[in-house]
Amino acid sequence: VKKIIATKFYATTDTGRFSSVDSYRIAEYASSIVNRRSTIVRAVENSQEAVFEVLRLRSGSSTLVLVTGSLYLVGEVRTMWRLPEF
Repeated sequence: VKKIIATKFYATTDTGRFSSVDSYRIAEYASSIVNRRSTIVRAVENSQEAVFEVLRLRSGSSTLVLVTGSLYLVGEVRTMWRLPEF
């Protein structure tokens, strides 16, 4: 089973505070373009919750996880994800 977890991310940078598109809108869009029988789409409120969800769902070390979005989001997820392969 494939799973898409959409999340919202907030970042404060030297140019101000930015926020991403609402996670529920991202999940709604993803649901409209995937096969709903073989892919689960879920929205969560923040990147920490998304990482914990992925870690709970991993069926083994060979499970592929793809993180996309801004470099701020990817960087935050990477700091939370303390796996040997990183």
